[in-house]
Amino acid sequence: MYKTYKVLGILLTYPESAWIENLEEFQTIMENEGLLCPLHQQSLRSFCEHLKTENLFRLQEHYVEWFDRTPSLSLHLFEHVHGESRSRGQAMVDLLTVYQKKGISLKNGELPDYLPAFLEFLSHQSPHEARDLLKEAQPIISAIGERLKQKKIGYHVVFDALLISSPKIMVKPSCRPA
Repeated sequence: MYKTYKVLGILLTYPESAWIENLEEFQTIMENEGLLCPLHQQSLRSFCEHLKTENLFRLQEHYVEWFDRTPSLSLHLFEHVHGESRSRGQAMVDLLTVYQKKGISLKNGELPDYLPAFLEFLSHQSPHEARDLLKEAQPIISAIGERLKQKKIGYHVVFDALLISSPKIMVKPSCRPA
């Protein structure tokens, strides 16, 4: 089980002072687990430094603008595949069933396709299971990450880190430029 997935998920949630105060601890967790190569750890370290020094209200304003108001950057994975169709509802029910079979319950009102919730779920799985599940989400994660990179939005480093830990790209992380 990798806590790195949980940390990456937290980095993708609405910025709050409570978790920003724990960024040093989060970096230590990611470095100690070694799931990510040093290049990506450094990128995340720089991103975390930015989060610590930026005005919280400004971080929150940008977060809402990017992830809540820009459909192409939505952190709800099934929106990218199903839009608002009925098939999205069934896909969420299916994913929720997977969570429940593994003993994971979501916070009240949280949707199962919300990327931070999915990453929290991955953090409770064996490394092999987590990588297999992440592989299924890789095309969406890649697309969002690329859009963030094109817009020069620093959150792209979190998506780069997720992709590098995906089995489709590699089994063991190595350093490649992000």
